[in-house]
Amino acid sequence: MFCDKCGKSNISGTKRCRYCGADMPEVSADNGFSDILSFTPEEVAPTAFEAPVYAQEPVYQPPVEDYAYASRTTLDTSKEKNKGIKLYGIIAIFISAILFISAIGICIATKVASDKAEERIEKREAKLDDKEEKVDKREKELKEKEKAEKAAKEKAEKEAKEKAEKEAREKAEKDEAKEAIAKTLEESAAAPLMPQG
Repeated sequence: MFCDKCGKSNISGTKRCRYCGADMPEVSADNGFSDILSFTPEEVAPTAFEAPVYAQEPVYQPPVEDYAYASRTTLDTSKEKNKGIKLYGIIAIFISAILFISAIGICIATKVASDKAEERIEKREAKLDDKEEKVDKREKELKEKEKAEKAAKEKAEKEAKEKAEKEAREKAEKDEAKEAIAKTLEESAAAPLMPQG
């Protein structure tokens, strides 16, 4: 039984071709013996010049393997497998690229965040240094002011002491002068008057 489309041999009674999948021609239920069974005895009986003809059953012939089709099918299957492998390879490469880019992005983001953190720390340290410098400057000014006040106080105390000493000396000198004048007056009063003439 042969296929009308590809011409390959198929098992009798098959509805579809095992090679191309086309519909097989329908076979009558008498299996091809209806014409033989419908003959009359006169038609079947041999004549004097003809040998007897006997009906023969069809000999089953195994289907001939289509090695070209099989190799083509194998080739197509291998191509499909290779295509699948290539597809999986492309997907793997794509995923690897995404992961690589993500890793690079994470590294860059971490570096940027670290730089920003360091910049903030440096600014904070600079502010603290400015504050410390201002505090040191203020302390220095206070110390200088305190020193100046102390020096002024010492100077004022020294001047006051010198003034007091000067006043004491002047008073002592005045007292000495008064005592000398009084002594002189007493001596003058005690001396006798000299006569004139």
